[in-house]
Amino acid sequence: MVRLAMPVLAANPLTTCAMTLESTAYLALSPMRARLAVFLGTAGSGTRWSGLSAGAPSIRRVFGVFREISKSPLLTTLVIFQMLALVFVWIGIARAMLRSLRASVAYRLWTLYPVTVAVVLLVMAAGGEADARFRLPVIPLLAVAASLGYFPRSNMTNRSPGEGIAEGARSR
Repeated sequence: MVRLAMPVLAANPLTTCAMTLESTAYLALSPMRARLAVFLGTAGSGTRWSGLSAGAPSIRRVFGVFREISKSPLLTTLVIFQMLALVFVWIGIARAMLRSLRASVAYRLWTLYPVTVAVVLLVMAAGGEADARFRLPVIPLLAVAASLGYFPRSNMTNRSPGEGIAEGARSR
């Protein structure tokens, strides 16, 4: 299968990159609704509008998903909660990344390492068969980075790179 796929991917590098970016964004931002609907036993688990395998993103597809979800008030509430939680996490990550520009080296490492690993794992899981459940292994890493955006330690931010080392050496 790899032998058949590699020439196609190599012949279409821009399409390959675009599909990978689209799938990565889908994994990072989409709520897990179909499996939740099946678990709850409510409407909204249909596959007609599901995921990237349903075709290119369009306004028609988005409204089709909204119509399907709105058939169940419980599913609608839980999907909205998921979307708010995801937005909350990504805002926290953005705040942590911006704060790391002027923070100590330790803060940068605590921020950049989990975000980088999470993004690499999301990109590796991206593809035409991408599903929101592939995001689950990276949620703890994203939560750590988001928490640094919302609750930074004041002694880890606003320092020059060698400042903490020099203070520790003087106290001995």
